[in-house]
Amino acid sequence: MATIVKVVKGKDQEHDDTDSTQCNMSSDNGYNETIDSPGSCLIGPCENGGTCVNYTCVCEDCFAGVKCEIDVNQTCKYDADTFIPHSNTCQLFYNCSQAVSPLPTENRVYSHNPQILRPAYLHECPYPELFSTTTLSCDYLAVGYFCNHGTACKICEYFNPDCMGISDGIYRNVYVEPPGGHYFECQDERSIFDGGNPCPTNMAPYNGKCRNLFEIPTTYWHVGYGVDCSGRPNGNYESERKHRCDIYYIYMNGNSTLQHCGEGTVFDSKSLFCQNPANACRPCGSVDNGC
Repeated sequence: MATIVKVVKGKDQEHDDTDSTQCNMSSDNGYNETIDSPGSCLIGPCENGGTCVNYTCVCEDCFAGVKCEIDVNQTCKYDADTFIPHSNTCQLFYNCSQAVSPLPTENRVYSHNPQILRPAYLHECPYPELFSTTTLSCDYLAVGYFCNHGTACKICEYFNPDCMGISDGIYRNVYVEPPGGHYFECQDERSIFDGGNPCPTNMAPYNGKCRNLFEIPTTYWHVGYGVDCSGRPNGNYESERKHRCDIYYIYMNGNSTLQHCGEGTVFDSKSLFCQNPANACRPCGSVDNGC
């Protein structure tokens, strides 16, 4: 791996310190305007066979820059320490220290199939990272960006959910059926986790956060043990799916809140409050009459 020394920018970018060569940063002005629109064809015609699409130059393989003016092969021929961001795809970049960049043999799922070669020097950041022209490395985990073009295949969104517009938190992937459960975590509109339940034992993601299983209603994918109070009047309710004597639920105007009885007390199904076991009905207490 070469020492990261510099990144090549086109002559129209010599005084531009932003990452606008590959992505549009979302505007802070509230109008979702494009800031430093990359590769604007209004600057001039695309070079080296580039095509103008939505005012952006889409470059042929091994060409980069705002107007596709950078010849990757020629640049790498004279400077092996150079990194060049791909003009149109945020996770791709050219590494002049590695001319041949096929998929490594050990990463090939079907080793008997012919190996597909990528264009010379072209590399890809590991998901979900993008190539930063500021750090000259794969990152962007802390910044939200809009890439110029859509994903290669829409079906991937089912298995690798897009966090764009989603609040920080852990969420269930609704396209993967129970009982296993599959989750993804969003941070600053980027996916930072994808897999099984990431919460500690006896907890699961609910409304974006790891919650006690007894706080999660049973109607939520049958994951939790909490009471579903839908259609019930306001009041106190005992634990139902997994019966526990030391907890109960307060239902108020559509919201159910888990509560714990004080030390030495249990929830009484008759009075609907925590009581000394001697004054509470069975099975939590010892009273039989009048229950």
